[in-house]
Amino acid sequence: MRAEILPYANVVVRVDGRKLKEYHIERSGDDAPNTATAYVEAKFGAHFSVDLELGNYFPHKEDHLKFSVSMDGINVRVIILTPGRHRHGSINGAINTTAAGSTLRRFAFADLVKTDEVAKVPGKKTLSTLGEIKVELSRCPSASIPEKALKGRALGSHKVLGIPEKCKDKSRVDLEYPYGRSPIATYIFRYRTHSDLENEGILKRSLSPVPLEDRDPDTLILEEGRELARRNKAERERSVAVKKEDQRLKRARSSNSTASSPSEPGPPNDDGEMKIAKGGRLGKRARRAAESEVIDLSAD
Repeated sequence: MRAEILPYANVVVRVDGRKLKEYHIERSGDDAPNTATAYVEAKFGAHFSVDLELGNYFPHKEDHLKFSVSMDGINVRVIILTPGRHRHGSINGAINTTAAGSTLRRFAFADLVKTDEVAKVPGKKTLSTLGEIKVELSRCPSASIPEKALKGRALGSHKVLGIPEKCKDKSRVDLEYPYGRSPIATYIFRYRTHSDLENEGILKRSLSPVPLEDRDPDTLILEEGRELARRNKAERERSVAVKKEDQRLKRARSSNSTASSPSEPGPPNDDGEMKIAKGGRLGKRARRAAESEVIDLSAD
């Protein structure tokens, strides 16, 4: 996604290295001119990253660029880039530094528990930013940033999802804002489930629900994936049971046929009687004899 007044800067959300599809909405008169907004489809349980891509002709190369990310209204992490040296920046989680070392907690989409309770007044602002990833880019003078603090140094850490993972120590620095604290560009990603995107009119509602078996596996949420796995397991068990039953019936029919098959008529024996061949049919000699027999029905 690109902000209108900041050329050659693109911010995207990626899951497993793949960019999430963005659904843009019409701008309103209340939208800030340097703010871009788009919806993305959340895949609950999936880890994601927020990436910044700078083009060759990105301006402000004489300064450093503050790249900050907040989630659900909470500031998460900030890194400092030098546009003249860095073409890419990525934030995939929050860093927490303690005496024992530094840990990284990776971003992950989580289910939002909804309730019918009325929100308290202090919580209204927080609720308005739920389901929102906000990215801000700000200019920082080159003289105020120590060289060791460039490219990925953490300036803050807050609550995020994910199990803590060990990472390299990150130093903290103090920033000055000679250009003001307002960002030069803001990117807002509103993450929603597929059904929520339909409810909000971002996606067209399907005329009839697509069976899970026909859905793209990458579009399934966690519970849908589990349901599809349960269905596939039940189908395999039914298929095995049907196959075993068919084999049992075939063996039973074969056993009954062998035990109850009558004998076929064979050729006449020495006493002039016809032998019955296996299967209850007349033998060839018996059939010829029967066909050649002439019965005289004339009166004496």
